[in-house]
Amino acid sequence: MGKPGPKPTPTAILKSRGSWRAKERAGEPSPPAGDMVAPPWLLPEAREHWQDIAATLEGIGIASPACSPALALLVNSLARYISLEQTIAATGTTYESANGNHLLHPAAIARDRAFEQVVKLLVQFGLTPSSITSTSKQSNDSTSDANSARSAALRLIS
Repeated sequence: MGKPGPKPTPTAILKSRGSWRAKERAGEPSPPAGDMVAPPWLLPEAREHWQDIAATLEGIGIASPACSPALALLVNSLARYISLEQTIAATGTTYESANGNHLLHPAAIARDRAFEQVVKLLVQFGLTPSSITSTSKQSNDSTSDANSARSAALRLIS
């Protein structure tokens, strides 16, 4: 059983928010800097999403090679969600069983699970509307870079 209460906010996010609590944290590991590399097990249809989301994460300053597996899970789930959504668009959300009952299509159930996975991972990366508004890029770059990264993140989730 895990610890009660909400998970602690990572120090990097606290710093980007300008929180005083970031200065009080000590001993928190920081991920190594570098480019995120797509793993070989990434689904082919997820590769285009990899480029978009990795660029967004770099734009908001939270990209790291240590995040590559989590990003791969996100884009695989996103690709799976899109594929299942297309299947449902073609076949419908229900089907008629041999007994004449109308049942929820198995692809609709899988789509809903993929949607939940995508949302959970987007929250982990701070890429939902509620979490993206509470972070800002803290660097010497122009504010237009931060705004364009924020806009790209919002396009991904809409």
